[in-house]
Amino acid sequence: MENLSAAELLQASKAEILQIWEAQVRDKIPAALTESYASLRNSIPEFLDDLVMALKLGMKEVRPEIIRFAHHHGAERANESNFSIEDSLAEYNILRKVIFIVLERKSTLSALERDIIYEGVNIGLAKAGAEFVKQQFEKQKKIESRLRESEVRFRELANALPQIVWTATPDFYVDWYNDWWYTYLALPRGTSWDEPETSPMHPEDVEKTWIRIRESVSTGKNFEMEQRFRRGSDGKYRWHLVRGRPIRDDQGRIIKWVGANTDIHDLKEIQKILEEETHLRDRFVSTLTHDLRTPLTAAKMSAEMIKRRHPEGPAQSNSVRIIENLNRANSMIENLLDASKIRAGKPMSVDAQEINLYEIVSRTLEDLSTIHGDRFKLISPPEVFTYLSPNGVRRVLENLCNNAIKYGAPSEPVTIKIEAEEKQIGLCVHNKGSPLLETDKSKLFDFFQQGQSTEISGKGWGIGLTVVKAITEAHHGEVNIHSSQDGTTFTIKFPVDFRNLTIRENRQSNSENRAQP
Repeated sequence: MENLSAAELLQASKAEILQIWEAQVRDKIPAALTESYASLRNSIPEFLDDLVMALKLGMKEVRPEIIRFAHHHGAERANESNFSIEDSLAEYNILRKVIFIVLERKSTLSALERDIIYEGVNIGLAKAGAEFVKQQFEKQKKIESRLRESEVRFRELANALPQIVWTATPDFYVDWYNDWWYTYLALPRGTSWDEPETSPMHPEDVEKTWIRIRESVSTGKNFEMEQRFRRGSDGKYRWHLVRGRPIRDDQGRIIKWVGANTDIHDLKEIQKILEEETHLRDRFVSTLTHDLRTPLTAAKMSAEMIKRRHPEGPAQSNSVRIIENLNRANSMIENLLDASKIRAGKPMSVDAQEINLYEIVSRTLEDLSTIHGDRFKLISPPEVFTYLSPNGVRRVLENLCNNAIKYGAPSEPVTIKIEAEEKQIGLCVHNKGSPLLETDKSKLFDFFQQGQSTEISGKGWGIGLTVVKAITEAHHGEVNIHSSQDGTTFTIKFPVDFRNLTIRENRQSNSENRAQP
């Protein structure tokens, strides 16, 4: 190609220059990696054509075309790519180097030819850069204008709300409150809060607030705390829940905080009253059950003495019935005590030990049979060793069996089945009868809930199944219910040994067992 002019050489090498240039731009400018083939090359091929014409006719003739191209290229880079101004300038420097490397590998350029290429690339670099800056400036002005419009709309909306709303700078200096803040404080807009006598915040909350503010600013996490502010109408301090959320830009930097204050004083007063009432109720239940147990114990002892003195005749049967009813009353008292603890959010305690579950269930069913007759059928291997609370198991079984008698078919037996698995023990109580209503199933374990059957409505307190669920969960177990036309089955899944078993592990075990065919 020694006989070709620089213009002809550039024209012949155009495809090669573009290929090498594109590869180097994608390698050295990260923003170029996301650009398509067409958008990256943009007007560069036309620019090379202009350089060819400049080498033929001189730069003066082609300068307007190069300027026009550069403005167009700079505008598109600013508006339709992720290029920065530095990226836009870098691509021209890469283009210049590639042009000289390719051409001078094939021929020797004259000083004039080199100057024309230099000048053409420099014009493109300067004009494209200037247009890029101009477009970015215009874009920024539009963004700022939209932000101002958005802020105006935000403030108009915030001022219309009967709720205290505020904004703050990135360092959490509150720079604006809506009208409701000044209405609440009965102070004019523009009042300074820097002086102790004008600050509406309770003095005891100031230092705690600054600690929380510094924490939110340093971590970028949401601001949330309860504070007291002085209400202007009566001068009384009232509790507010104050929440602030950071607003971030595209780079994740906090540019503003937006928040609101919600008056929760009345709610806190109500909560205080409820807590006092709960405390009084718990004391009442505790005192009541204690006082009830004393005469119950005395009555049971007397009935036992009558039973021993009169082994036959009406006195024997009457004393047995008295003891049965006293035991039933004692069980109701236990449920009431536990229900009170559960409602207070206290966990159930269990006195676990190694037991033969079959023996515990057999003895409990014998006691229940003295009340309900020969209604119970037990299906179980004779030895099912596990680590559970014997009293907890007894109370679970008593409540489920009483529930089955109460709601099941009166002439059908109640079947109790023990299923021993590798990691779990299943205790199932099944009664025949009408299936549970969906409305009943959804609230079955709630406090003071009973089924809708008119025959049994009003019998009991409706806390037995609540206690069943609490005792089961205290063992890290779970309760399942299945109800159909064949009857209703409550299945309790106990871990074989719950002492070192977490709830998560047990639930995973439950899921694995249910998945097995």
